[in-house]
Amino acid sequence: MPQALPAAGKGRSGRLYESDVTMAELAQRVTALEAELQAMRSTEPLIGAAAAAALLGLTPKALLKRAQRGTIPSVRVGRLYRFRASDLTRGV
Repeated sequence: MPQALPAAGKGRSGRLYESDVTMAELAQRVTALEAELQAMRSTEPLIGAAAAAALLGLTPKALLKRAQRGTIPSVRVGRLYRFRASDLTRGV
């Protein structure tokens, strides 16, 4: 039977801690977060809007509008939007 974490009462923020999380569920959450962190550290180079638009057959302006709305995956670098080619071709 999975071991549940003990209830710890209230934290400094006043919110209750989750007391019904099992060690197995916690391990799954940690594994998922580690995978997400690894994906964020990807060494794949980022490409600019012009190259990404050419890859998708869009104008750079249309691509940037979609990136701002969140319909196309992008990475914000300051005021600029950058794209990973693998993210763009995954949905095609």
